[in-house]
Order: sequence, then structure tokens, then C-alpha cells
Amino acid sequence: MFPCSHKQPAIDHKQNRKRKARASMSSTPPIPNTNERQEDPSLSTSAEKPKLWKCGDPYKFAPPQEEGDPWDKLLQPMLKRDKEQCDAWKDEVENLLIFAGLFSAIVTAFIIESYKGLKQDPNDAMIFLLSHIAARLDSPGINNSSTGTTSTNNPLQIPVSPIPVSTSRVNVLWFISLVLSLTTVLVGTVGLQWLREHLRYPVTMVPRDKFAMFHMRTEGLERWHVPGIFSALPILLQVALALFLMGLVDFLLSVAPLGVAAPVIAVIGLPLIFSVATTTLPTIQLFASKVLPLRERVPSQCPYRSPQSLVVLTGIYRVRDGFDSVRGYITDSLSLSLF
Repeated sequence: MFPCSHKQPAIDHKQNRKRKARASMSSTPPIPNTNERQEDPSLSTSAEKPKLWKCGDPYKFAPPQEEGDPWDKLLQPMLKRDKEQCDAWKDEVENLLIFAGLFSAIVTAFIIESYKGLKQDPNDAMIFLLSHIAARLDSPGINNSSTGTTSTNNPLQIPVSPIPVSTSRVNVLWFISLVLSLTTVLVGTVGLQWLREHLRYPVTMVPRDKFAMFHMRTEGLERWHVPGIFSALPILLQVALALFLMGLVDFLLSVAPLGVAAPVIAVIGLPLIFSVATTTLPTIQLFASKVLPLRERVPSQCPYRSPQSLVVLTGIYRVRDGFDSVRGYITDSLSLSLF
């Protein structure tokens, strides 16, 4: 009896260990099998090899399509700005043509009267012949009876009166003034034709080709100095006006008494002084601001900017650069001669 009762607890301990092992195995979660592949239907496309996008392929996320041609949208503001510039040139040239036509008519009326002084007056020759005939009738020739010959006079020569210097000077000034005025009309008329052809484009041309033609024409205007030609037209007309006024002053001094010529010359001097002052004042202010010290109040900018004032400023800069180059050449020559 005693041996059986002694072995029973050992069996119970073994059974308890088996129960605990089974309980622990049932409580732990099952280990997933790594050999089996878990596939997600949402990620099935990512496993595929990505395709390279080429030019012309459809976009995966396409940008919104804009209405109209993009070349046309890029071109329209440029065409608008170019048309505004051409319209400004056109209006200026048309105003100059009107003034040049009226001015040419006025100068022509003065030339019709002044050019007569360049020719010999036929009345002077007739008066000289009549005076010579009257002198012959008063003292007829005496026959020389002793020699049997008759006294003969030398061949008659009609004297030519010299042309006054003032007359020649006035005609030169007025003829040059007329030529410059007509030149302004010619260049202005041709310039309007240039502008008309510049703004004309073929109707069937696509915006892309029109954009290329626009840049070609714009570059041509700059390279061939078309803006400079339009800027020179008012200068030509102002020079013609100045020459006409100078000739008018000379004409009055030669034919009119001083009491008539003096007030007219004073009035003529006013537009000449105005033109010279408005042409030179921007340049004078520019150089004065560099030489004179600035005061507390900065002077306002001179608004009298014009093509003729730009010509004056450019000419002064070129003269200054010429003097600087000559002075540098002389300085270099002297320094080399000393060594």
C-alpha cells in the first residue's frame, strides 16, 4: 500500500506540466507563414513596372485646357503696343505735312518776288539804248572831209549791273528753306507708306508665324533707323523755318527803312529765341547739375525734351569724347618722347 501512495504525486505533477504547456500553446497567437504572399488588391498596380512618359503621350493629370491659341494671346499685347507707336508717328507726320504744305506755299510766294533780283532787268538795257540814241542825236558824227573818211564809234556795249549781295543771300536762304520743307513732305509721305506696310499681315497666317514676322519687322525698324528718320522730320521743318525768318530779316533790312524793319525784326526774334532756348535748356541743366553744387531744394527736371534737344546733347557728348581722345593722344605722345 505504501509504495502506491508514494508514486501518485509524481504522476500528478507530470499531468499538471502537460496541462500548462497545452494552455500556453493555445493562448499564443499563431505565427504567420512568411512563404505565403499577402496580396492587396489596391496595391496590385504598384507592383507593375512604371512606364516612361514620352512627348505626345496623354497626361496622367492633365492641366486645364485654355481656350484660344497661346501664340495669339502672347502676340496681341505686342501688336497693340506696336500699333500705338505707329499711330503716334502717323499723327505727328500728318501734322507736319499740313504745316509743311502751308509753309511751302508761303515761301514760294516770297521767292516769286525775290528771284527777279537775280536777273538783269530788261528795262535797264532799254533805258541805256534810248539814252545813247538821244546823245547821238544831240551831237551827230562829223565827216572828215580832208581824209575822206567818216568817224565811226566803237561797238556799243550794254553795261550789266551787278546783283546786290543781299539779294543773293536772301534768295539762297529762301530756296534752301523751300527745299527742306519739300523734303519733309517727301520723307513724311514715304514714311506713312512704311507704317502702313509694317502693320499689314496676311489674313491666312497662323499666330505662330505672325509672331515670328512681328519680331522680324520690329528688328528691321530698329536696325534701319526708322525711328530716327521720323524724329528728324520736325528738325528739318524747324531749320527751314529758321532759314526763312533769317532771309526775311535780311530782306527787310535791304528794302525797308529802319523804322519799318526794326519792329518786325524784334517780333521775328521771339520765335527764334524760343526755339533756341527750348532746344538747349535740357542740355544746359544736365551739365549744370554736374558742375554746380546741389542746394537744399533739388531743381525740377526740364520738360523741353525733343528730337532737336537730343541732337544737341549727343553732339556735345561726341565733341567732348573727341577732345578727350585728342588730349589722351597728346599726353601719350609727350610721355613717350620724354623717355
